[in-house]
Amino acid sequence: MRADRPPAWRAYLDAPLRWRDLLLVAATVAFVAVILPGLMPDLSADRDIQKLARETSLAYGTYASQHMPLEVVGADDTAVTQWLSTRMGFPIKLPCITDTATQLLGGRVCRILDRKSAALIYQRHGVPIVLFAFRGEHMSLPVETEGRSPTPGTVQIRYVSGRPVAMWQRDGVVYSMVGDMPRDDFIQVAGTVSYR
Repeated sequence: MRADRPPAWRAYLDAPLRWRDLLLVAATVAFVAVILPGLMPDLSADRDIQKLARETSLAYGTYASQHMPLEVVGADDTAVTQWLSTRMGFPIKLPCITDTATQLLGGRVCRILDRKSAALIYQRHGVPIVLFAFRGEHMSLPVETEGRSPTPGTVQIRYVSGRPVAMWQRDGVVYSMVGDMPRDDFIQVAGTVSYR
């Protein structure tokens, strides 16, 4: 009966081959654990970007379809941003679009990603643009260089429901801009953002 029993799986491999396999597996594990994460994209950042893009697009759609009332009305961006800063409860540099074809209508306080957010509402050639700002220190988004307007290198642009959403981060504050307009016009408007 002993002679009929099949040999163990190790009997099919010679000893040098087994050690070589073990070393190959160890080297592969070390490569994956140490080298590969630096080459892979930051998936947590991508999750943050996708979630923010969906939520800001949804908030924009609600505003555009239901004409949510503004809490502060006016074209003076200094007055509107001062009012919103007071309502936010912490100091925040609010972005303002300075494009000459874009007019500020006012603003309101809302919630984005379950965080208190300031929303500045603009209109450009009859199309609304909403610019959101909220505290998001723990989010992974492109960081804007101090003193510069958002540029294609510092902004993530995603399309949700056919509309572009631009997202960036500055001094621990997350900014998101959304509007139903062509991409080139959208980037042009984003390039005129300054801070109050």
